[in-house]
Amino acid sequence: VTIEVKGAISTQVEIFDVLGNLVRSLHGTATLSWDGRDFAGSNVVSGVYFVRVTGMDEQGQPFRASKQLVVQR
Repeated sequence: VTIEVKGAISTQVEIFDVLGNLVRSLHGTATLSWDGRDFAGSNVVSGVYFVRVTGMDEQGQPFRASKQLVVQR
């Protein structure tokens, strides 16, 4: 999964399972990719995940968005 935030100078992506457990966290700039693995490097199981994206744009304004993601293996 690739997440692109145009005009972002810093971005954090957090992926949570349906129980609210943090599965993975990514940090970068405008484009980040999640390979479907958890912190330990294991593939996550099929199911629903929630993606939270936060960061700062080029004007120094904070942004925040969230989406639901379904992983099917």
